[in-house]
Amino acid sequence: MTIGLELICKYRDIEYKKLAEQLGISSPTIMGWLSKKRPIPKPRLKQLSEILNEDESFITKDISIEDKISFLELEAKRLRKEHSIDI
Repeated sequence: MTIGLELICKYRDIEYKKLAEQLGISSPTIMGWLSKKRPIPKPRLKQLSEILNEDESFITKDISIEDKISFLELEAKRLRKEHSIDI
């Protein structure tokens, strides 16, 4: 099952390697979080929340299809606003 971190990175085109560099950790650590082999430590979760501008609870959440749809709708609104696109 996908967690929020994976969804965010996928649709914002964020490479795990670059995110790991920002956090000062290794890429395998992020892969461990994504596979749920390792929990995301609280200090790293706070950093992720700040970097990704997302709630900590969403980053670690098991994503349902409804969550994915809501996220994509919000991302579309964010991109429209960011690029001043009126539809």
